[in-house]
Amino acid sequence: MANERDRLMLEAAYLRQQAEELERQVQQLAALLSENQAAQASLDALSKTKSAATAAAASEAWLSPLGAGVYAKTKPAAESVVIEVGSRTAVEKSPGEAKSVLAERARAIEKALGDAQSGLNQALRRMDELAALAESGRQ
Repeated sequence: MANERDRLMLEAAYLRQQAEELERQVQQLAALLSENQAAQASLDALSKTKSAATAAAASEAWLSPLGAGVYAKTKPAAESVVIEVGSRTAVEKSPGEAKSVLAERARAIEKALGDAQSGLNQALRRMDELAALAESGRQ
């Protein structure tokens, strides 16, 4: 009986650690997905601004981040953007190609997010089962 109780306690501790790690992963993936969606929206805005700028022969200024909270006023006029493709490697692509890359990334992030949430739910269910076993063992 004591061995079974010890085993359940060890399993509960392991599941608690696993659930905490999965929660961190879910939060990080959600933030990454949000950043990806913001980049897609910026590319959409760039395309619209560029179209409007071509028609009006002028474009509105944007604030572009330089880092450490520093921004520069810029006028988007580029026919291409630079996108990171992995291992800190960046390549030049058209806005449409960049949107395709971002859409592919979003699908991968959403799948990973779903997997992490599923794992978290499984861990939480098992923790509930262990709590019920522990409670029934006390009675």
